[in-house]
Amino acid sequence: MTAPTPTDLPARLAAFLTHTCGALATITAMQPIAGGASRETWAVDAEIGGAAEALVLRMDLASSMNPDALSRLQEFALLAAAHAAGVLAPRPRWLDANGTALGRPFLLMDRIAGESIGPRVVRRPELAAARARLPAQMAAQLARIHAIDPKALDFLPRPPPDRSPALHALERTRRVIDAIKLQNPALELGLRWLDQRAPNCEQLTLIHGDFRIGNLLVGPEGLNAVIDWEFAHVGDPHEDLAWPCVRDWRFGKDTLHVGGGGVVVHSQNPSRVSISVRNSSSISAARRPRLASSTFGSAPER
Repeated sequence: MTAPTPTDLPARLAAFLTHTCGALATITAMQPIAGGASRETWAVDAEIGGAAEALVLRMDLASSMNPDALSRLQEFALLAAAHAAGVLAPRPRWLDANGTALGRPFLLMDRIAGESIGPRVVRRPELAAARARLPAQMAAQLARIHAIDPKALDFLPRPPPDRSPALHALERTRRVIDAIKLQNPALELGLRWLDQRAPNCEQLTLIHGDFRIGNLLVGPEGLNAVIDWEFAHVGDPHEDLAWPCVRDWRFGKDTLHVGGGGVVVHSQNPSRVSISVRNSSSISAARRPRLASSTFGSAPER
């Protein structure tokens, strides 16, 4: 079946829901969601058997940006596992893994309110209180994510048994560089430096793979949901701690290393996740397995 046009997409989606749910379904509104680059994403308002549903449609693009990204079938299974484990992940609702209804594979999940656009999250005055809570909430969600047993998610990419996650990542990076025939001495020097200092990993865990401002839904009270799971894999949990601290995800708030909203706090007790929050109070989240020796703390607004 051919991919839908914006004109016939609501009717085709309604037909899918009617068939799948065994009740008359109508689409009352659809609006593209800005920000996503790897999947076509729509906010969907539907009525199914007379009940209102606020949903998000995530559908494959005509071409893939990253061959390592999860399929919609895999993403659906991962979201179900995360939601069941108490992670603030959208509940997955319906799946067309083969693309029979719309011409491309898609899933539907519950729609959760919140802002995801990074510059808005780190700058809007109405989210100031949320930014103060966000670093601790991020750390708490990572503790839950990393506690999910990856053995049940055997479809997730993972390093070979004889390679640490760090060395595996370097090998993949070199393959990409070779494939695009990029020659840059500074880049090669950096890769060599990393190769000589690649850490071992004590225990592999589930990794979100793109955990950062921009892939979090943030409301006035703080973190509402963790979204965009298509780059999840099995690896070193430190990866999920380091990635939100990359400068690109600070959105101009460069002195606040954790996504433009918090600072890194070094803990003397690496067997726990210690999260400092405003007014010198703190909470500690016990977690399995060992997570990290440095975590996130909030910082005064600047």
